This record gives sequence, structure tokens and C-alpha cells, in this order.
Amino acid sequence: MEPKIVIIEDDQDYAKTLVDFLKEMLSLSEKNLSFTGGLYQETEAWLENFSPAGEEKIIFVVDGTLAQSRFDFGVDEGNGFGLFFRWLSNLITQMEERGKPKEEIENLLRNFCVILNTGDPKMLKEDFPPYKQLRELCEGRVGKLVTNHLKDISGVTEAITDFISREGNRPGIERKGG
Repeated sequence: MEPKIVIIEDDQDYAKTLVDFLKEMLSLSEKNLSFTGGLYQETEAWLENFSPAGEEKIIFVVDGTLAQSRFDFGVDEGNGFGLFFRWLSNLITQMEERGKPKEEIENLLRNFCVILNTGDPKMLKEDFPPYKQLRELCEGRVGKLVTNHLKDISGVTEAITDFISREGNRPGIERKGG
């Protein structure tokens, strides 16, 4: 089964380059590549309407900072990580409240690959709150957690190909970038 790739990114040129590269390199179909719209509000609305199925592998490429408007790039450092943290926390809480067994929730999370993708290395420091919260929520639970602090496309594709080819659902953590 072909995985879904969700790109949470406000730099439309970077997102387009990444999508084109992934389609070519991994022979992925357009229907399984999602770009959340870019700006914070568009991404928030997209995530609110996104409900993952239990069996599919989903790769999230999460930008550290999402612009609030076309004119304020980089103002709210870490809000991309924070937005994804809230979405993932809410997903887990809603499943628990609906009485889903813990094993079902954990299996869903192991089908996720989360790539924390930022050009600003200070956002990947252990004491940076949005990064710390998201990392603590994901560690040991998601199938793969990768930090890519140079927004290097080859780092993203390497993490994706490793995750897709991995046998079984064992959690893993890696750091990428220089």
C-alpha cells in the first residue's frame, strides 16, 4: 500500500520542489501527496478535517514555523510544531474518549513518520518548548521521528524511503542534517 505524505510547509516553492522530487524519486501518485495550504490558518483547517485510517502509513513533513499571512514569515517561531502537537494530542484524546483500545491507538501512531523540518537549528534545541512537547509526545510511539534541521530534501526523502521499506512497526528516532 502506497503511503500518504502530508506536507505542512509555508514556503510554497520549497513544498512544490519537495512534492516534485518525491513523485519522481518514489514514484508516488499525486493522490497520496497532500499540501496543507501553507499558511497557519489554512493548515489548521486542513488538519481539523484530516482523519487518518488505521492501516495506512502516513508521513508528516512538519515545518517549524508557519506564517500567519503572506507578509509575516518567521514571526511565530515554532508554531508549526505547536500546531501539529495540538492536532496529534487531540487525535489521541478523541480516540481514548471513544473507547478505542490502547493497542489500536499505538498501532495507528506506529504507522506515522514525523519529520520535523526547519531551516533554523535553534528550533530543534531540547529546551525549545514547541519542539520539546512534540518530541516527547512522539518518542517511542510513532514509527519514525526525524529531525531535519537544514530542510535538506535528500534528508526528507531518505527518511521517507527508510520508513516505507521498514518491516514491522517499531518506533525509531533519528537526526538528519548538518
